[in-house]
Amino acid sequence: MQSLVLRSYAKVNLGLSILGRRQDGFHELRTVFQTIRWYDEIEVENRPSGLSLASNDPTLPSDHNNLILRAAHLLQQQRSVRQGAHFSVRKSIPVGAGLGGGSSNAAVTLLALNRLWNLKLLPRELASLGGALGSDVPFFLVGGTALGRGRGEILEPLPDAPAAHFALVHPGFSVPTASAYQLVESRLTSLEGESKIRGLCDAIRSASGVAECLFNDFEPPLFRLYPLLEKIKEQLLHGQARAALLSGSGSTIFGWFESPEAARRAVDSVRRPGWACCVADPVGAEEYRASLFTAPQGRRFELS
Repeated sequence: MQSLVLRSYAKVNLGLSILGRRQDGFHELRTVFQTIRWYDEIEVENRPSGLSLASNDPTLPSDHNNLILRAAHLLQQQRSVRQGAHFSVRKSIPVGAGLGGGSSNAAVTLLALNRLWNLKLLPRELASLGGALGSDVPFFLVGGTALGRGRGEILEPLPDAPAAHFALVHPGFSVPTASAYQLVESRLTSLEGESKIRGLCDAIRSASGVAECLFNDFEPPLFRLYPLLEKIKEQLLHGQARAALLSGSGSTIFGWFESPEAARRAVDSVRRPGWACCVADPVGAEEYRASLFTAPQGRRFELS
């Protein structure tokens, strides 16, 4: 049976500004996405019919709430596909962590099935399908460093961010995204947010002072509600991080370090039982596209 194995990378947000609520009910935002070397692994096996999923993570839904199955079902509907697929998912990225794990899983599912089912969909067609699944999904079709507008689905590629080593700390709980947006609405400042995003993008283009430009509008209200998140940020900064930031709407905090050794020392000093911690470097756009399909056709792996 024909199959593919793909890496499904995480992301961090180097900058995130919420500009206001739109007429369609979504929020208008500006954000700078960055893929990082922390990934799930997904084996996609072609089947004559039906969709099924197995995972090493018992908390991962295996029904219509799973973005992998939703992506596959959407492709079947949109392209009148009768073929099916089985997905074996080896999770490493924490669920509900602000790292885009579910969106990344959906994006690589679209890429894999486009190949396995020989659909020949163009990148813009895949991006349109991805946007229907989630605001972050189109970004994971391209990876690297990119400015996201609208809901985050309108992308402008940026030069690869400067070399860095990120210490990532997920404190074992999730922040509900809807609640995070409600908290941040009371302090929206669109002009300030646009200015900070422009400054961050300029720093990336010039490869100078990027760490000093990191920001996230979610931090002040979420830090008030979850003081532990601010404490983790302070601990990373005390461990000589050049900068530390909440990723997305949380709850992962990441620190920007000059060396992998310093990042590992910081992670070791912060880590607690039940937390998910990792040291991960940025993944540029070229490397991202080259490394998504990690194994020859037909490779299999067992879930443990």
